[in-house]
Amino acid sequence: MFKVIYRCNRTTIERHTNSPLADPRRRYLEHLAAGGASLSMMRSAAALMYRAVQLLDLDANRPVKRTEFEQAAKRWAGRAYPRAGENGANTSEGDSRHVVWR
Repeated sequence: MFKVIYRCNRTTIERHTNSPLADPRRRYLEHLAAGGASLSMMRSAAALMYRAVQLLDLDANRPVKRTEFEQAAKRWAGRAYPRAGENGANTSEGDSRHVVWR
């Protein structure tokens, strides 16, 4: 599935394929595709899931503690390169939680 949504960039495909929880992320993207999602929507979902895995250091063998989630939300809110239209450190933690888990 990663090869389908990232046709040209081998590095991006390898990053998604070799990162933690690649199989469940791939299955979710297949679910989106089966529902008629556009390539841009699937790319956005893949990117958000990848960032969540990285921010939370996710692993299939352990649950995420609430404190870890809160720390990740703070890192997301204060990141150096916010999404267009956001103000980085001025973004509320609630907004960052929404972005991570959208």
